[in-house]
Amino acid sequence: MFYYNVDEDLTLKLLTQHNATEMFTIVDKNRDFLREWLPWIDSKKTVEDCQNSIDRWGNKYIANTAINAGIFYKGQLVGMVAFPDIDWQGKKTSFGYWLSPFA
Repeated sequence: MFYYNVDEDLTLKLLTQHNATEMFTIVDKNRDFLREWLPWIDSKKTVEDCQNSIDRWGNKYIANTAINAGIFYKGQLVGMVAFPDIDWQGKKTSFGYWLSPFA
């Protein structure tokens, strides 16, 4: 499982089903703000939508084709960072992140 301590307050780690409600709450609370940058924001209408995404991201991590990690500040989910499509043969990927302004 991917887990990285940036410092004593900041951690990056894969999300689990345990994080689905927290993710949905952050997305729903900040939907208008996040919509400008995240085209998928309106597809997350329920906790189950977040659960499905977490499952998909976990499967991509297991397949070694992507890393989608939660950003945790003092143990609280405040955003995500992602390398959504890792091309190992071509040695390239893209990078994205989002942070909640009011987590």
